[in-house]
Amino acid sequence: MQVLTSRGDDLTESDDEMRVAMRQIAGVFSQLEKTRLVKKLKAARARRRAEDGKCEGRKSFAEMARARLKDGDSALADMIAMAKRLHRANPKTGRRLSLRKIAAELAKAGHVNVNGREFNPASIKAMIEGPMPEKGAEERK
Repeated sequence: MQVLTSRGDDLTESDDEMRVAMRQIAGVFSQLEKTRLVKKLKAARARRRAEDGKCEGRKSFAEMARARLKDGDSALADMIAMAKRLHRANPKTGRRLSLRKIAAELAKAGHVNVNGREFNPASIKAMIEGPMPEKGAEERK
C-alpha cells in the first residue's frame, strides 16, 4: 500500500528515516487515542447499565411503550388497558386467556406490532406485567 501527500510525496518510502519515524510516531498517537476512546466508551456503557440495566441492543416493547406513553399516545394506552383487561381471570371459571389468545384478540381489534403482525407473547407479557402505567394512572395520583 502506498500513501501519498497532496504534493505527491510518497510517505511509505522506507529510505528516509525521518519519514519512517514520523509515520511510527503518528501510529503511536493514533493507537493512544483509540485506547482512550475505547476506555471512555466502556466506562460510559457500564454507567448506563448500572442506571438503566440495559445499554445496547434493540429496545424492548416496554422501553418503546414508556417513551410513547410519555408523549401521550392514547392508542397505546388503550391497547395496554385492553391487554390487561383480557388477562384478568374470568369471574365464573377463574381461568385466564393465554398470551397468544390475548395477542389474537388485540389483532382483531386492530392492535398489531410495527410489522403489522400479531404481538409476540413476550410482548403481551411486557404489556401486562411491565412497569407501564395504565391509562389514566397519572390522573389518579
